[in-house]
Amino acid sequence: MDVKICDGRYCHKRAVLRSSKLGRKDLNDPDLLTIDSCGFELCKLPEVRQCSMSNSDFYEPTGRIVRENYYPLVADFLKRYTGASYVKVVRHSIRNGQIMDRRNYQMKESKKIDGLCGYSSDVHTDYTQETADTSFRKMANFPETRHYRTGRYIVFCVWKPLGDKPIRNDHLALLDERTINRTDDCVEVDVYGHNFQTVVHRLDSSHAAQHRWYYFPDMKADEVCVFKHFDSDPNQVSRGVFHTSFVDPTAPEGTLNKRQSIDVRAFCYFPDHTPNTCPIVPPLSTEEECQRNLATNLLLLVARNFHHQGFQWPGEKIDWVVEQVVNHGIEGVKAVAKDIVTDEMNYFELRDRSEEAKERIITMLLENDNFGKALKASVEKVRVRHLHFKTPEE
Repeated sequence: MDVKICDGRYCHKRAVLRSSKLGRKDLNDPDLLTIDSCGFELCKLPEVRQCSMSNSDFYEPTGRIVRENYYPLVADFLKRYTGASYVKVVRHSIRNGQIMDRRNYQMKESKKIDGLCGYSSDVHTDYTQETADTSFRKMANFPETRHYRTGRYIVFCVWKPLGDKPIRNDHLALLDERTINRTDDCVEVDVYGHNFQTVVHRLDSSHAAQHRWYYFPDMKADEVCVFKHFDSDPNQVSRGVFHTSFVDPTAPEGTLNKRQSIDVRAFCYFPDHTPNTCPIVPPLSTEEECQRNLATNLLLLVARNFHHQGFQWPGEKIDWVVEQVVNHGIEGVKAVAKDIVTDEMNYFELRDRSEEAKERIITMLLENDNFGKALKASVEKVRVRHLHFKTPEE
């Protein structure tokens, strides 16, 4: 199928998409699609059939049900699938074109459902070497990952359709990494969102004729598409897969069932890998240094509109923060600091820390007025943005 992937200087003008052919064993077969050969693979996830989650559970506003039920399932799967010593699931996105404005993720429901966003129609990778290594270093002092500092790490995406209807449009397309030249094809681009700034790779279209794109139509309920966001091993054929959504020109006219899907991002650690391909990280911190580092990250979270290097709050919680700061002043600021550190949903990996440690982190946050100033500034930005995107019905 010949389709228009995307316009733009760094993107394909046109590309050939193929339905995948699985089950072949010849590694030189261009239609053999595996993580090691091309960077992505269609896999069975039979546990999902035994999972008690309904489709509506994925849309639970706080994301608690997804974190408590789907995250462990994905982590266990990736550990078996890759042989990783440890798997850390860091975030998820729910994509639904029925209720999202695909232009800029702007609509009123987006602030009510954790992780809800639109399709990404730009050809891109999610990480560069620098941004991936920055995330690796950030997590190096987390209690559960602080001993996985050497060897190799891979950032995976586990992508799965939601709902009981087959996807007829807005498919996920993946680029076979055997068909790109990273030196010539990868272009670093700054990306600015509502609450974040990062750097990604876009794709130069000069060699578009040799690029091979694939998608997986009619995926079953117990199937997931796994692909690499980043691999620290420079000797691998696949380091990070270019991907995008695309409009299917063969979709039946008037197709109503917009694509619903969930993609989960996870870091997989391989400490026994040689040679070491992980970035150098500072020596293990003392407990006080860990607490100070957490307090700094939480301050940055607030200062950057509730989003900082993987830390993020769901929209429903942000509404509560706005109410506290606007209506309760300094007492509201204290309540927000306590709520962040109490972390009942374990958004920031703080829930299982001792009460003594939590009290020290709260004290660090409130020891000067930086936290209060940052919180009030971000609340004002959130309020202005909400008024700007307010619909007539509201």
